Amino acid sequence: MSQLPPYYDTLKGKIIIAIAIRRCYDFRTIQSATGISTSQLLNLINELLAENILCHWEDSKNLKVDSETYWKWFNFLMYGPDFTLKPDIIPKKDESEEGIIGWIQSWVNFYKKEYKLMIPVGTNHFYLDGPLLIDFLSSIIKRADKQIIVFTPWIENINLTKLLVSSCESNCKIIIITRQPNYNARREWEIKQAQEQRKFHEELKNAGVEIRLRNDIHGKIVLVDKQIAIISSFNFTKNPASGTSWEAGIITYEKNVVEGIIKAIDNYLSDK
Repeated sequence: MSQLPPYYDTLKGKIIIAIAIRRCYDFRTIQSATGISTSQLLNLINELLAENILCHWEDSKNLKVDSETYWKWFNFLMYGPDFTLKPDIIPKKDESEEGIIGWIQSWVNFYKKEYKLMIPVGTNHFYLDGPLLIDFLSSIIKRADKQIIVFTPWIENINLTKLLVSSCESNCKIIIITRQPNYNARREWEIKQAQEQRKFHEELKNAGVEIRLRNDIHGKIVLVDKQIAIISSFNFTKNPASGTSWEAGIITYEKNVVEGIIKAIDNYLSDK
């Protein structure tokens, strides 16, 4: 069934697009993007705030769109009104003559051409942010063939980690380097968080995922089949995955760069 996002083809819809898609967070840039008069824009923003579709960033006058509305608009703009059925147009790895690298190039070209997305591309690398970064991570995890190594300070039970488990079940080796739960937690919410982390680590291990604990880890890296490296701000946790925090990163399949990253990873893991 076709579905339209909240306030489609209205002035409020223009405001939502300006904030969620064009990343205009303050009144001046929203007004510049929408062309709405000052008094009318102020009234519309106040109405959207009252409806909890908009809210303020913590300790800031800047605005953001609530997670559910954000994803409804993103999916609609990316995939059309039937956004619950994502089109499977991009070739899968076993359909591409050039393997996973060929698929990546097809992925970038597809979104640039079909959806007119501005994806900065260099020689064997490109930049992604926001939901498009999450979309790429989901897609590349599903298409990994031999190995995925994930560096993330924290990891939670989200769709992306479920994909990692599925890849592991398909005989793709999954290694996750993360921090150990806080066994010295004192506050109630910290104790609960540590308990959830311990439980989830065990679930991952039982599924065949290799967990390595390093409390000094802060970098966020995903290495796929020793051919592709994603260096980003993305933690495998609920806030980035839900779109409530803006994430960005660089994807590279430049052989010399990836080999250098692998060497740096080996050095890091051997330094105990």
